[in-house]
Amino acid sequence: MTSYRQIEANRRNARLSTGPATEEGKNRSRQNAMRHGLTAETVIDALEDTEDYAAFEMAVTADYDAQSAVERELVLRLASVLWRLRRATAIEAGLFKQQARQLLKFRRRNQSHCAREEMIDDMYRKAIRAEGDVGLDQEVSALVDGSASTDDPDGGPDDLTRAFVRLSNLPTYPLDRLARYEAALWRQACQILFTLWTKATIEDPAKKEKYLKSFTLYVDDREVYAKEIADALEADLQPLASSGVIKRISKYDTDPANNPQPPQRLPERG
Repeated sequence: MTSYRQIEANRRNARLSTGPATEEGKNRSRQNAMRHGLTAETVIDALEDTEDYAAFEMAVTADYDAQSAVERELVLRLASVLWRLRRATAIEAGLFKQQARQLLKFRRRNQSHCAREEMIDDMYRKAIRAEGDVGLDQEVSALVDGSASTDDPDGGPDDLTRAFVRLSNLPTYPLDRLARYEAALWRQACQILFTLWTKATIEDPAKKEKYLKSFTLYVDDREVYAKEIADALEADLQPLASSGVIKRISKYDTDPANNPQPPQRLPERG
């Protein structure tokens, strides 16, 4: 059992510890719990910096004035998803860098091979000239010059195209898998953003009043219907708009032929 003297000594020692004194130390101490929760799920310790993620999370949360535990969880989840999207971009860049290194190795081997061929051709030319066969020397020179002109040019945007083609043709389809991963993250981000926007709109008296005055007309329990029906409804409501009873009538064309559509989803591979 702890004696009274030990308890008093512990209290005196505790008074000597005042915690971090500098602003940097205080900011770091606020992040002591960042090793747990979403950070542990989001940050890959061996590859990423927890402090970088903490700063990124603080930047995201600064844009939202979370008033409840639910709002805070949504904002933290949003930061986690956006961090993963940044990671997806880094992964894409890494894939192209890997292909660039492979192309560089191939080009160096090709240049070394060409250098050896030039040495052999030069030796062959000297041997022919020593024998005095000028016609054969000209024929060999033309053949060598023609083969040299087919060499692959160094650098340029074509290298990026080659890297993309090589990545697209790999049996593991890394670009397709990365695209699906990124699309799933964007869906989560949009859902969270829409939830936060909806909650902020409902709780804002001015916005709430505005949206309570708006309504959608349904026909046979359907929000989307034929253009002829929409035109007829607009004509019937126009007198109310002209008299000021209705402030504005909005009609939206949802026909895919008249609106740009997202590309079809790629088929699942692998």
